[in-house]
Amino acid sequence: LNIHSIAVYSDIDKNSKHVRLANEAIHIGPSKAKESYLSTKNILDAALKTNADAIHPGYGFLAENDQFAKKIIDSGIVWIGPTPETIISMGNKETARALAAESGVPICPGINQNELEEEGLEEKCKTIGFPILVKASAGGGGIGMQIAKDYNQLKEVIEKTKNLAGKAFGNSDIFLEKYIANARHIEIQIFGYGEKKAIHLYERDCSLQRRFQKIIEESPAPNIERETINQMSECAVNFASNQKYEGAGTVEFVYDVDNKKFYFLEMNTRIQVEHPVTEQITGLDLVEMQIKFALKINDYTMQQDKILRSGHAIECRLYAEDPSKNFLPSPGKISKLSIPKLTSNDRLDIGVDEGDEISFYYDPMIAKVITRGENRNDSINNMIQLLNEIEIEGISSNKSFLLTVLENKLFLEANFNTKFIENNLDFLLQKKEKIKSLKVDKEATEKLRKEKANIPPPQATPTIKKKSNQKEETSAIPVPPIIGEIYDKPKFLPGGDKYMLIEFGNVMDLELNFTAQNLAQAIQDHKVTGVYETAPCFASMLVHYEPEEIKFNDLKNEMKSLIDSLGPTDDIEINSRIFSFPTVYLDKWTQECIEDYSNKIVKKKSDPELITEVNNLESTDQFVRVHSGTEYWVAAIGFWPGLPFMMALDPRCKLTVPKYNPPRTWTPKGTVGMGGSSTSIYPDRLPGGYQIFGIIPVPIWDTKKSFPVFENNICLFKPGDRVKFVP
Repeated sequence: LNIHSIAVYSDIDKNSKHVRLANEAIHIGPSKAKESYLSTKNILDAALKTNADAIHPGYGFLAENDQFAKKIIDSGIVWIGPTPETIISMGNKETARALAAESGVPICPGINQNELEEEGLEEKCKTIGFPILVKASAGGGGIGMQIAKDYNQLKEVIEKTKNLAGKAFGNSDIFLEKYIANARHIEIQIFGYGEKKAIHLYERDCSLQRRFQKIIEESPAPNIERETINQMSECAVNFASNQKYEGAGTVEFVYDVDNKKFYFLEMNTRIQVEHPVTEQITGLDLVEMQIKFALKINDYTMQQDKILRSGHAIECRLYAEDPSKNFLPSPGKISKLSIPKLTSNDRLDIGVDEGDEISFYYDPMIAKVITRGENRNDSINNMIQLLNEIEIEGISSNKSFLLTVLENKLFLEANFNTKFIENNLDFLLQKKEKIKSLKVDKEATEKLRKEKANIPPPQATPTIKKKSNQKEETSAIPVPPIIGEIYDKPKFLPGGDKYMLIEFGNVMDLELNFTAQNLAQAIQDHKVTGVYETAPCFASMLVHYEPEEIKFNDLKNEMKSLIDSLGPTDDIEINSRIFSFPTVYLDKWTQECIEDYSNKIVKKKSDPELITEVNNLESTDQFVRVHSGTEYWVAAIGFWPGLPFMMALDPRCKLTVPKYNPPRTWTPKGTVGMGGSSTSIYPDRLPGGYQIFGIIPVPIWDTKKSFPVFENNICLFKPGDRVKFVP
């Protein structure tokens, strides 16, 4: 097209490949996305400064932000994408469902936001049939989706999803849909010409997913009747045409494998990550089509009968992540990158070169690997060969995991659904996990043996803002769902003669903990008379005060005034450090402790096995992957100097388990354990009641201040810190 390209970049991306390849590049801010790639002002200023004619938003960050699109258009710059009004209507899933229904597109049986408040909700749900999927109206990427198996669980999930949606998207509206267990995810690539009829560029099968995120995509969709795909395509074109859609977009459907029916899922108003799959089978360039249409270059329209396809294409997303560690991102420098000579059937969309770094600031995708073949088998074989020939060193990648999936018999037979990876994850990881576990245990064990030889603790990197004395066999204790609430107004309760307990709710909630910590800081900043110490916890705070200096009711009024002055929780910023600990899971030291308890006090199931059973996990290996798959927020310090009470930041990794009854008399120093949904680390050899399953080799409190990190405090942690357990 002979177009002068201008790249934008943040601090961390100043030497990145896209900057090197562009005709021109301009800096737009710090490494944090919200201060650069998500900053409408910075991007618009950069466009005006460089006299840009148009802006292409790509497929992430602000690509589906209607306000960004409007500001670009209002500034006189061409927006390469659909209108802001279309982005708004398609961005709200409930609105999009209603518009799709008006166009005659099949809609999955469901209940909208307004109907949730009406009587007879339970009967409506029974008519739809459980399980039911609860979705955030403004959600995306699987965020704000939860499944309810019965009506009692549904009531809890509705409130939980509303709260999550409100925090994540600023919109707490939700709707319900019938959950289709045996489903495929099919999307139709469309291109709209506004007042003229839209066209389609065939389908893509995106069923190979993990946690609602696509991993492998292909076209044509295997093992689905052509007539069904044709009907989907016709529905997608009619829908886009009725909306007078402009540019590239994707209409997504859920295909019910058992009943051979399809239902509208959503519409994405942007180019998709997987668009090369379509380009490989049609020979068309979707981005070129977008630019030509937006800038009205030459003959920018196409007729449906001119869109032809040939062969089969498949795309694999190559990520810098370690599947054996619950797909933990693996940022770092690429010390070696060897790419084979590509054939006419191969395509590699890659954003890095040897020597480049994968940043922890953004999505850890390395490349999109695309292959084509005359048929599906040829395409898969070409992909396997190409992946095997790509060599990457210096960082971990999911290459071996992709190869395992591609070589799996069920995948080769196209006998899969959207739960394929989730249901077969242990098997898909089995071979690699065995090798890894032997290596990790050996290294971590050596670290533990050297603990007394002055091993320094990890460096913290600031980053942001029924009792029984009888010996008897106990069985797994079922754990009911934890139902709690966030109080409309805090409760002020006496906690003894010199203590006030302030409760913000009775549920483990990050927002409530932010409020508690912010109040503690405000008390310190305002030097409230008579208050000597505060102890924030998950959803409450204990205030130590002197009654002779301030009375309970006066303190209560003072606290109310301070709380009112805090402002909305969305504006709270807390200084947070992150600690990464090498962790020996399923170690021999905690196992010895469990066996000692079982022999001397109460015979019980192994703690890791109990946690696995209570949380309906398939194995203790899966438990380790889940537990280590998130960062933990230090909500409070207590019970013993330096002992952190922590909550999982990723709700998908939240586990729960009952405590010991009666408790243990001893626990090894450095032990990692769980009680309820809280994770803790024992700073010394102590009694305790948490279920235990791992150990770290470094001290978290030190009265002798042996290391610099303990110079100002004998305790390593502070509320607001984050902890990552690395197996």
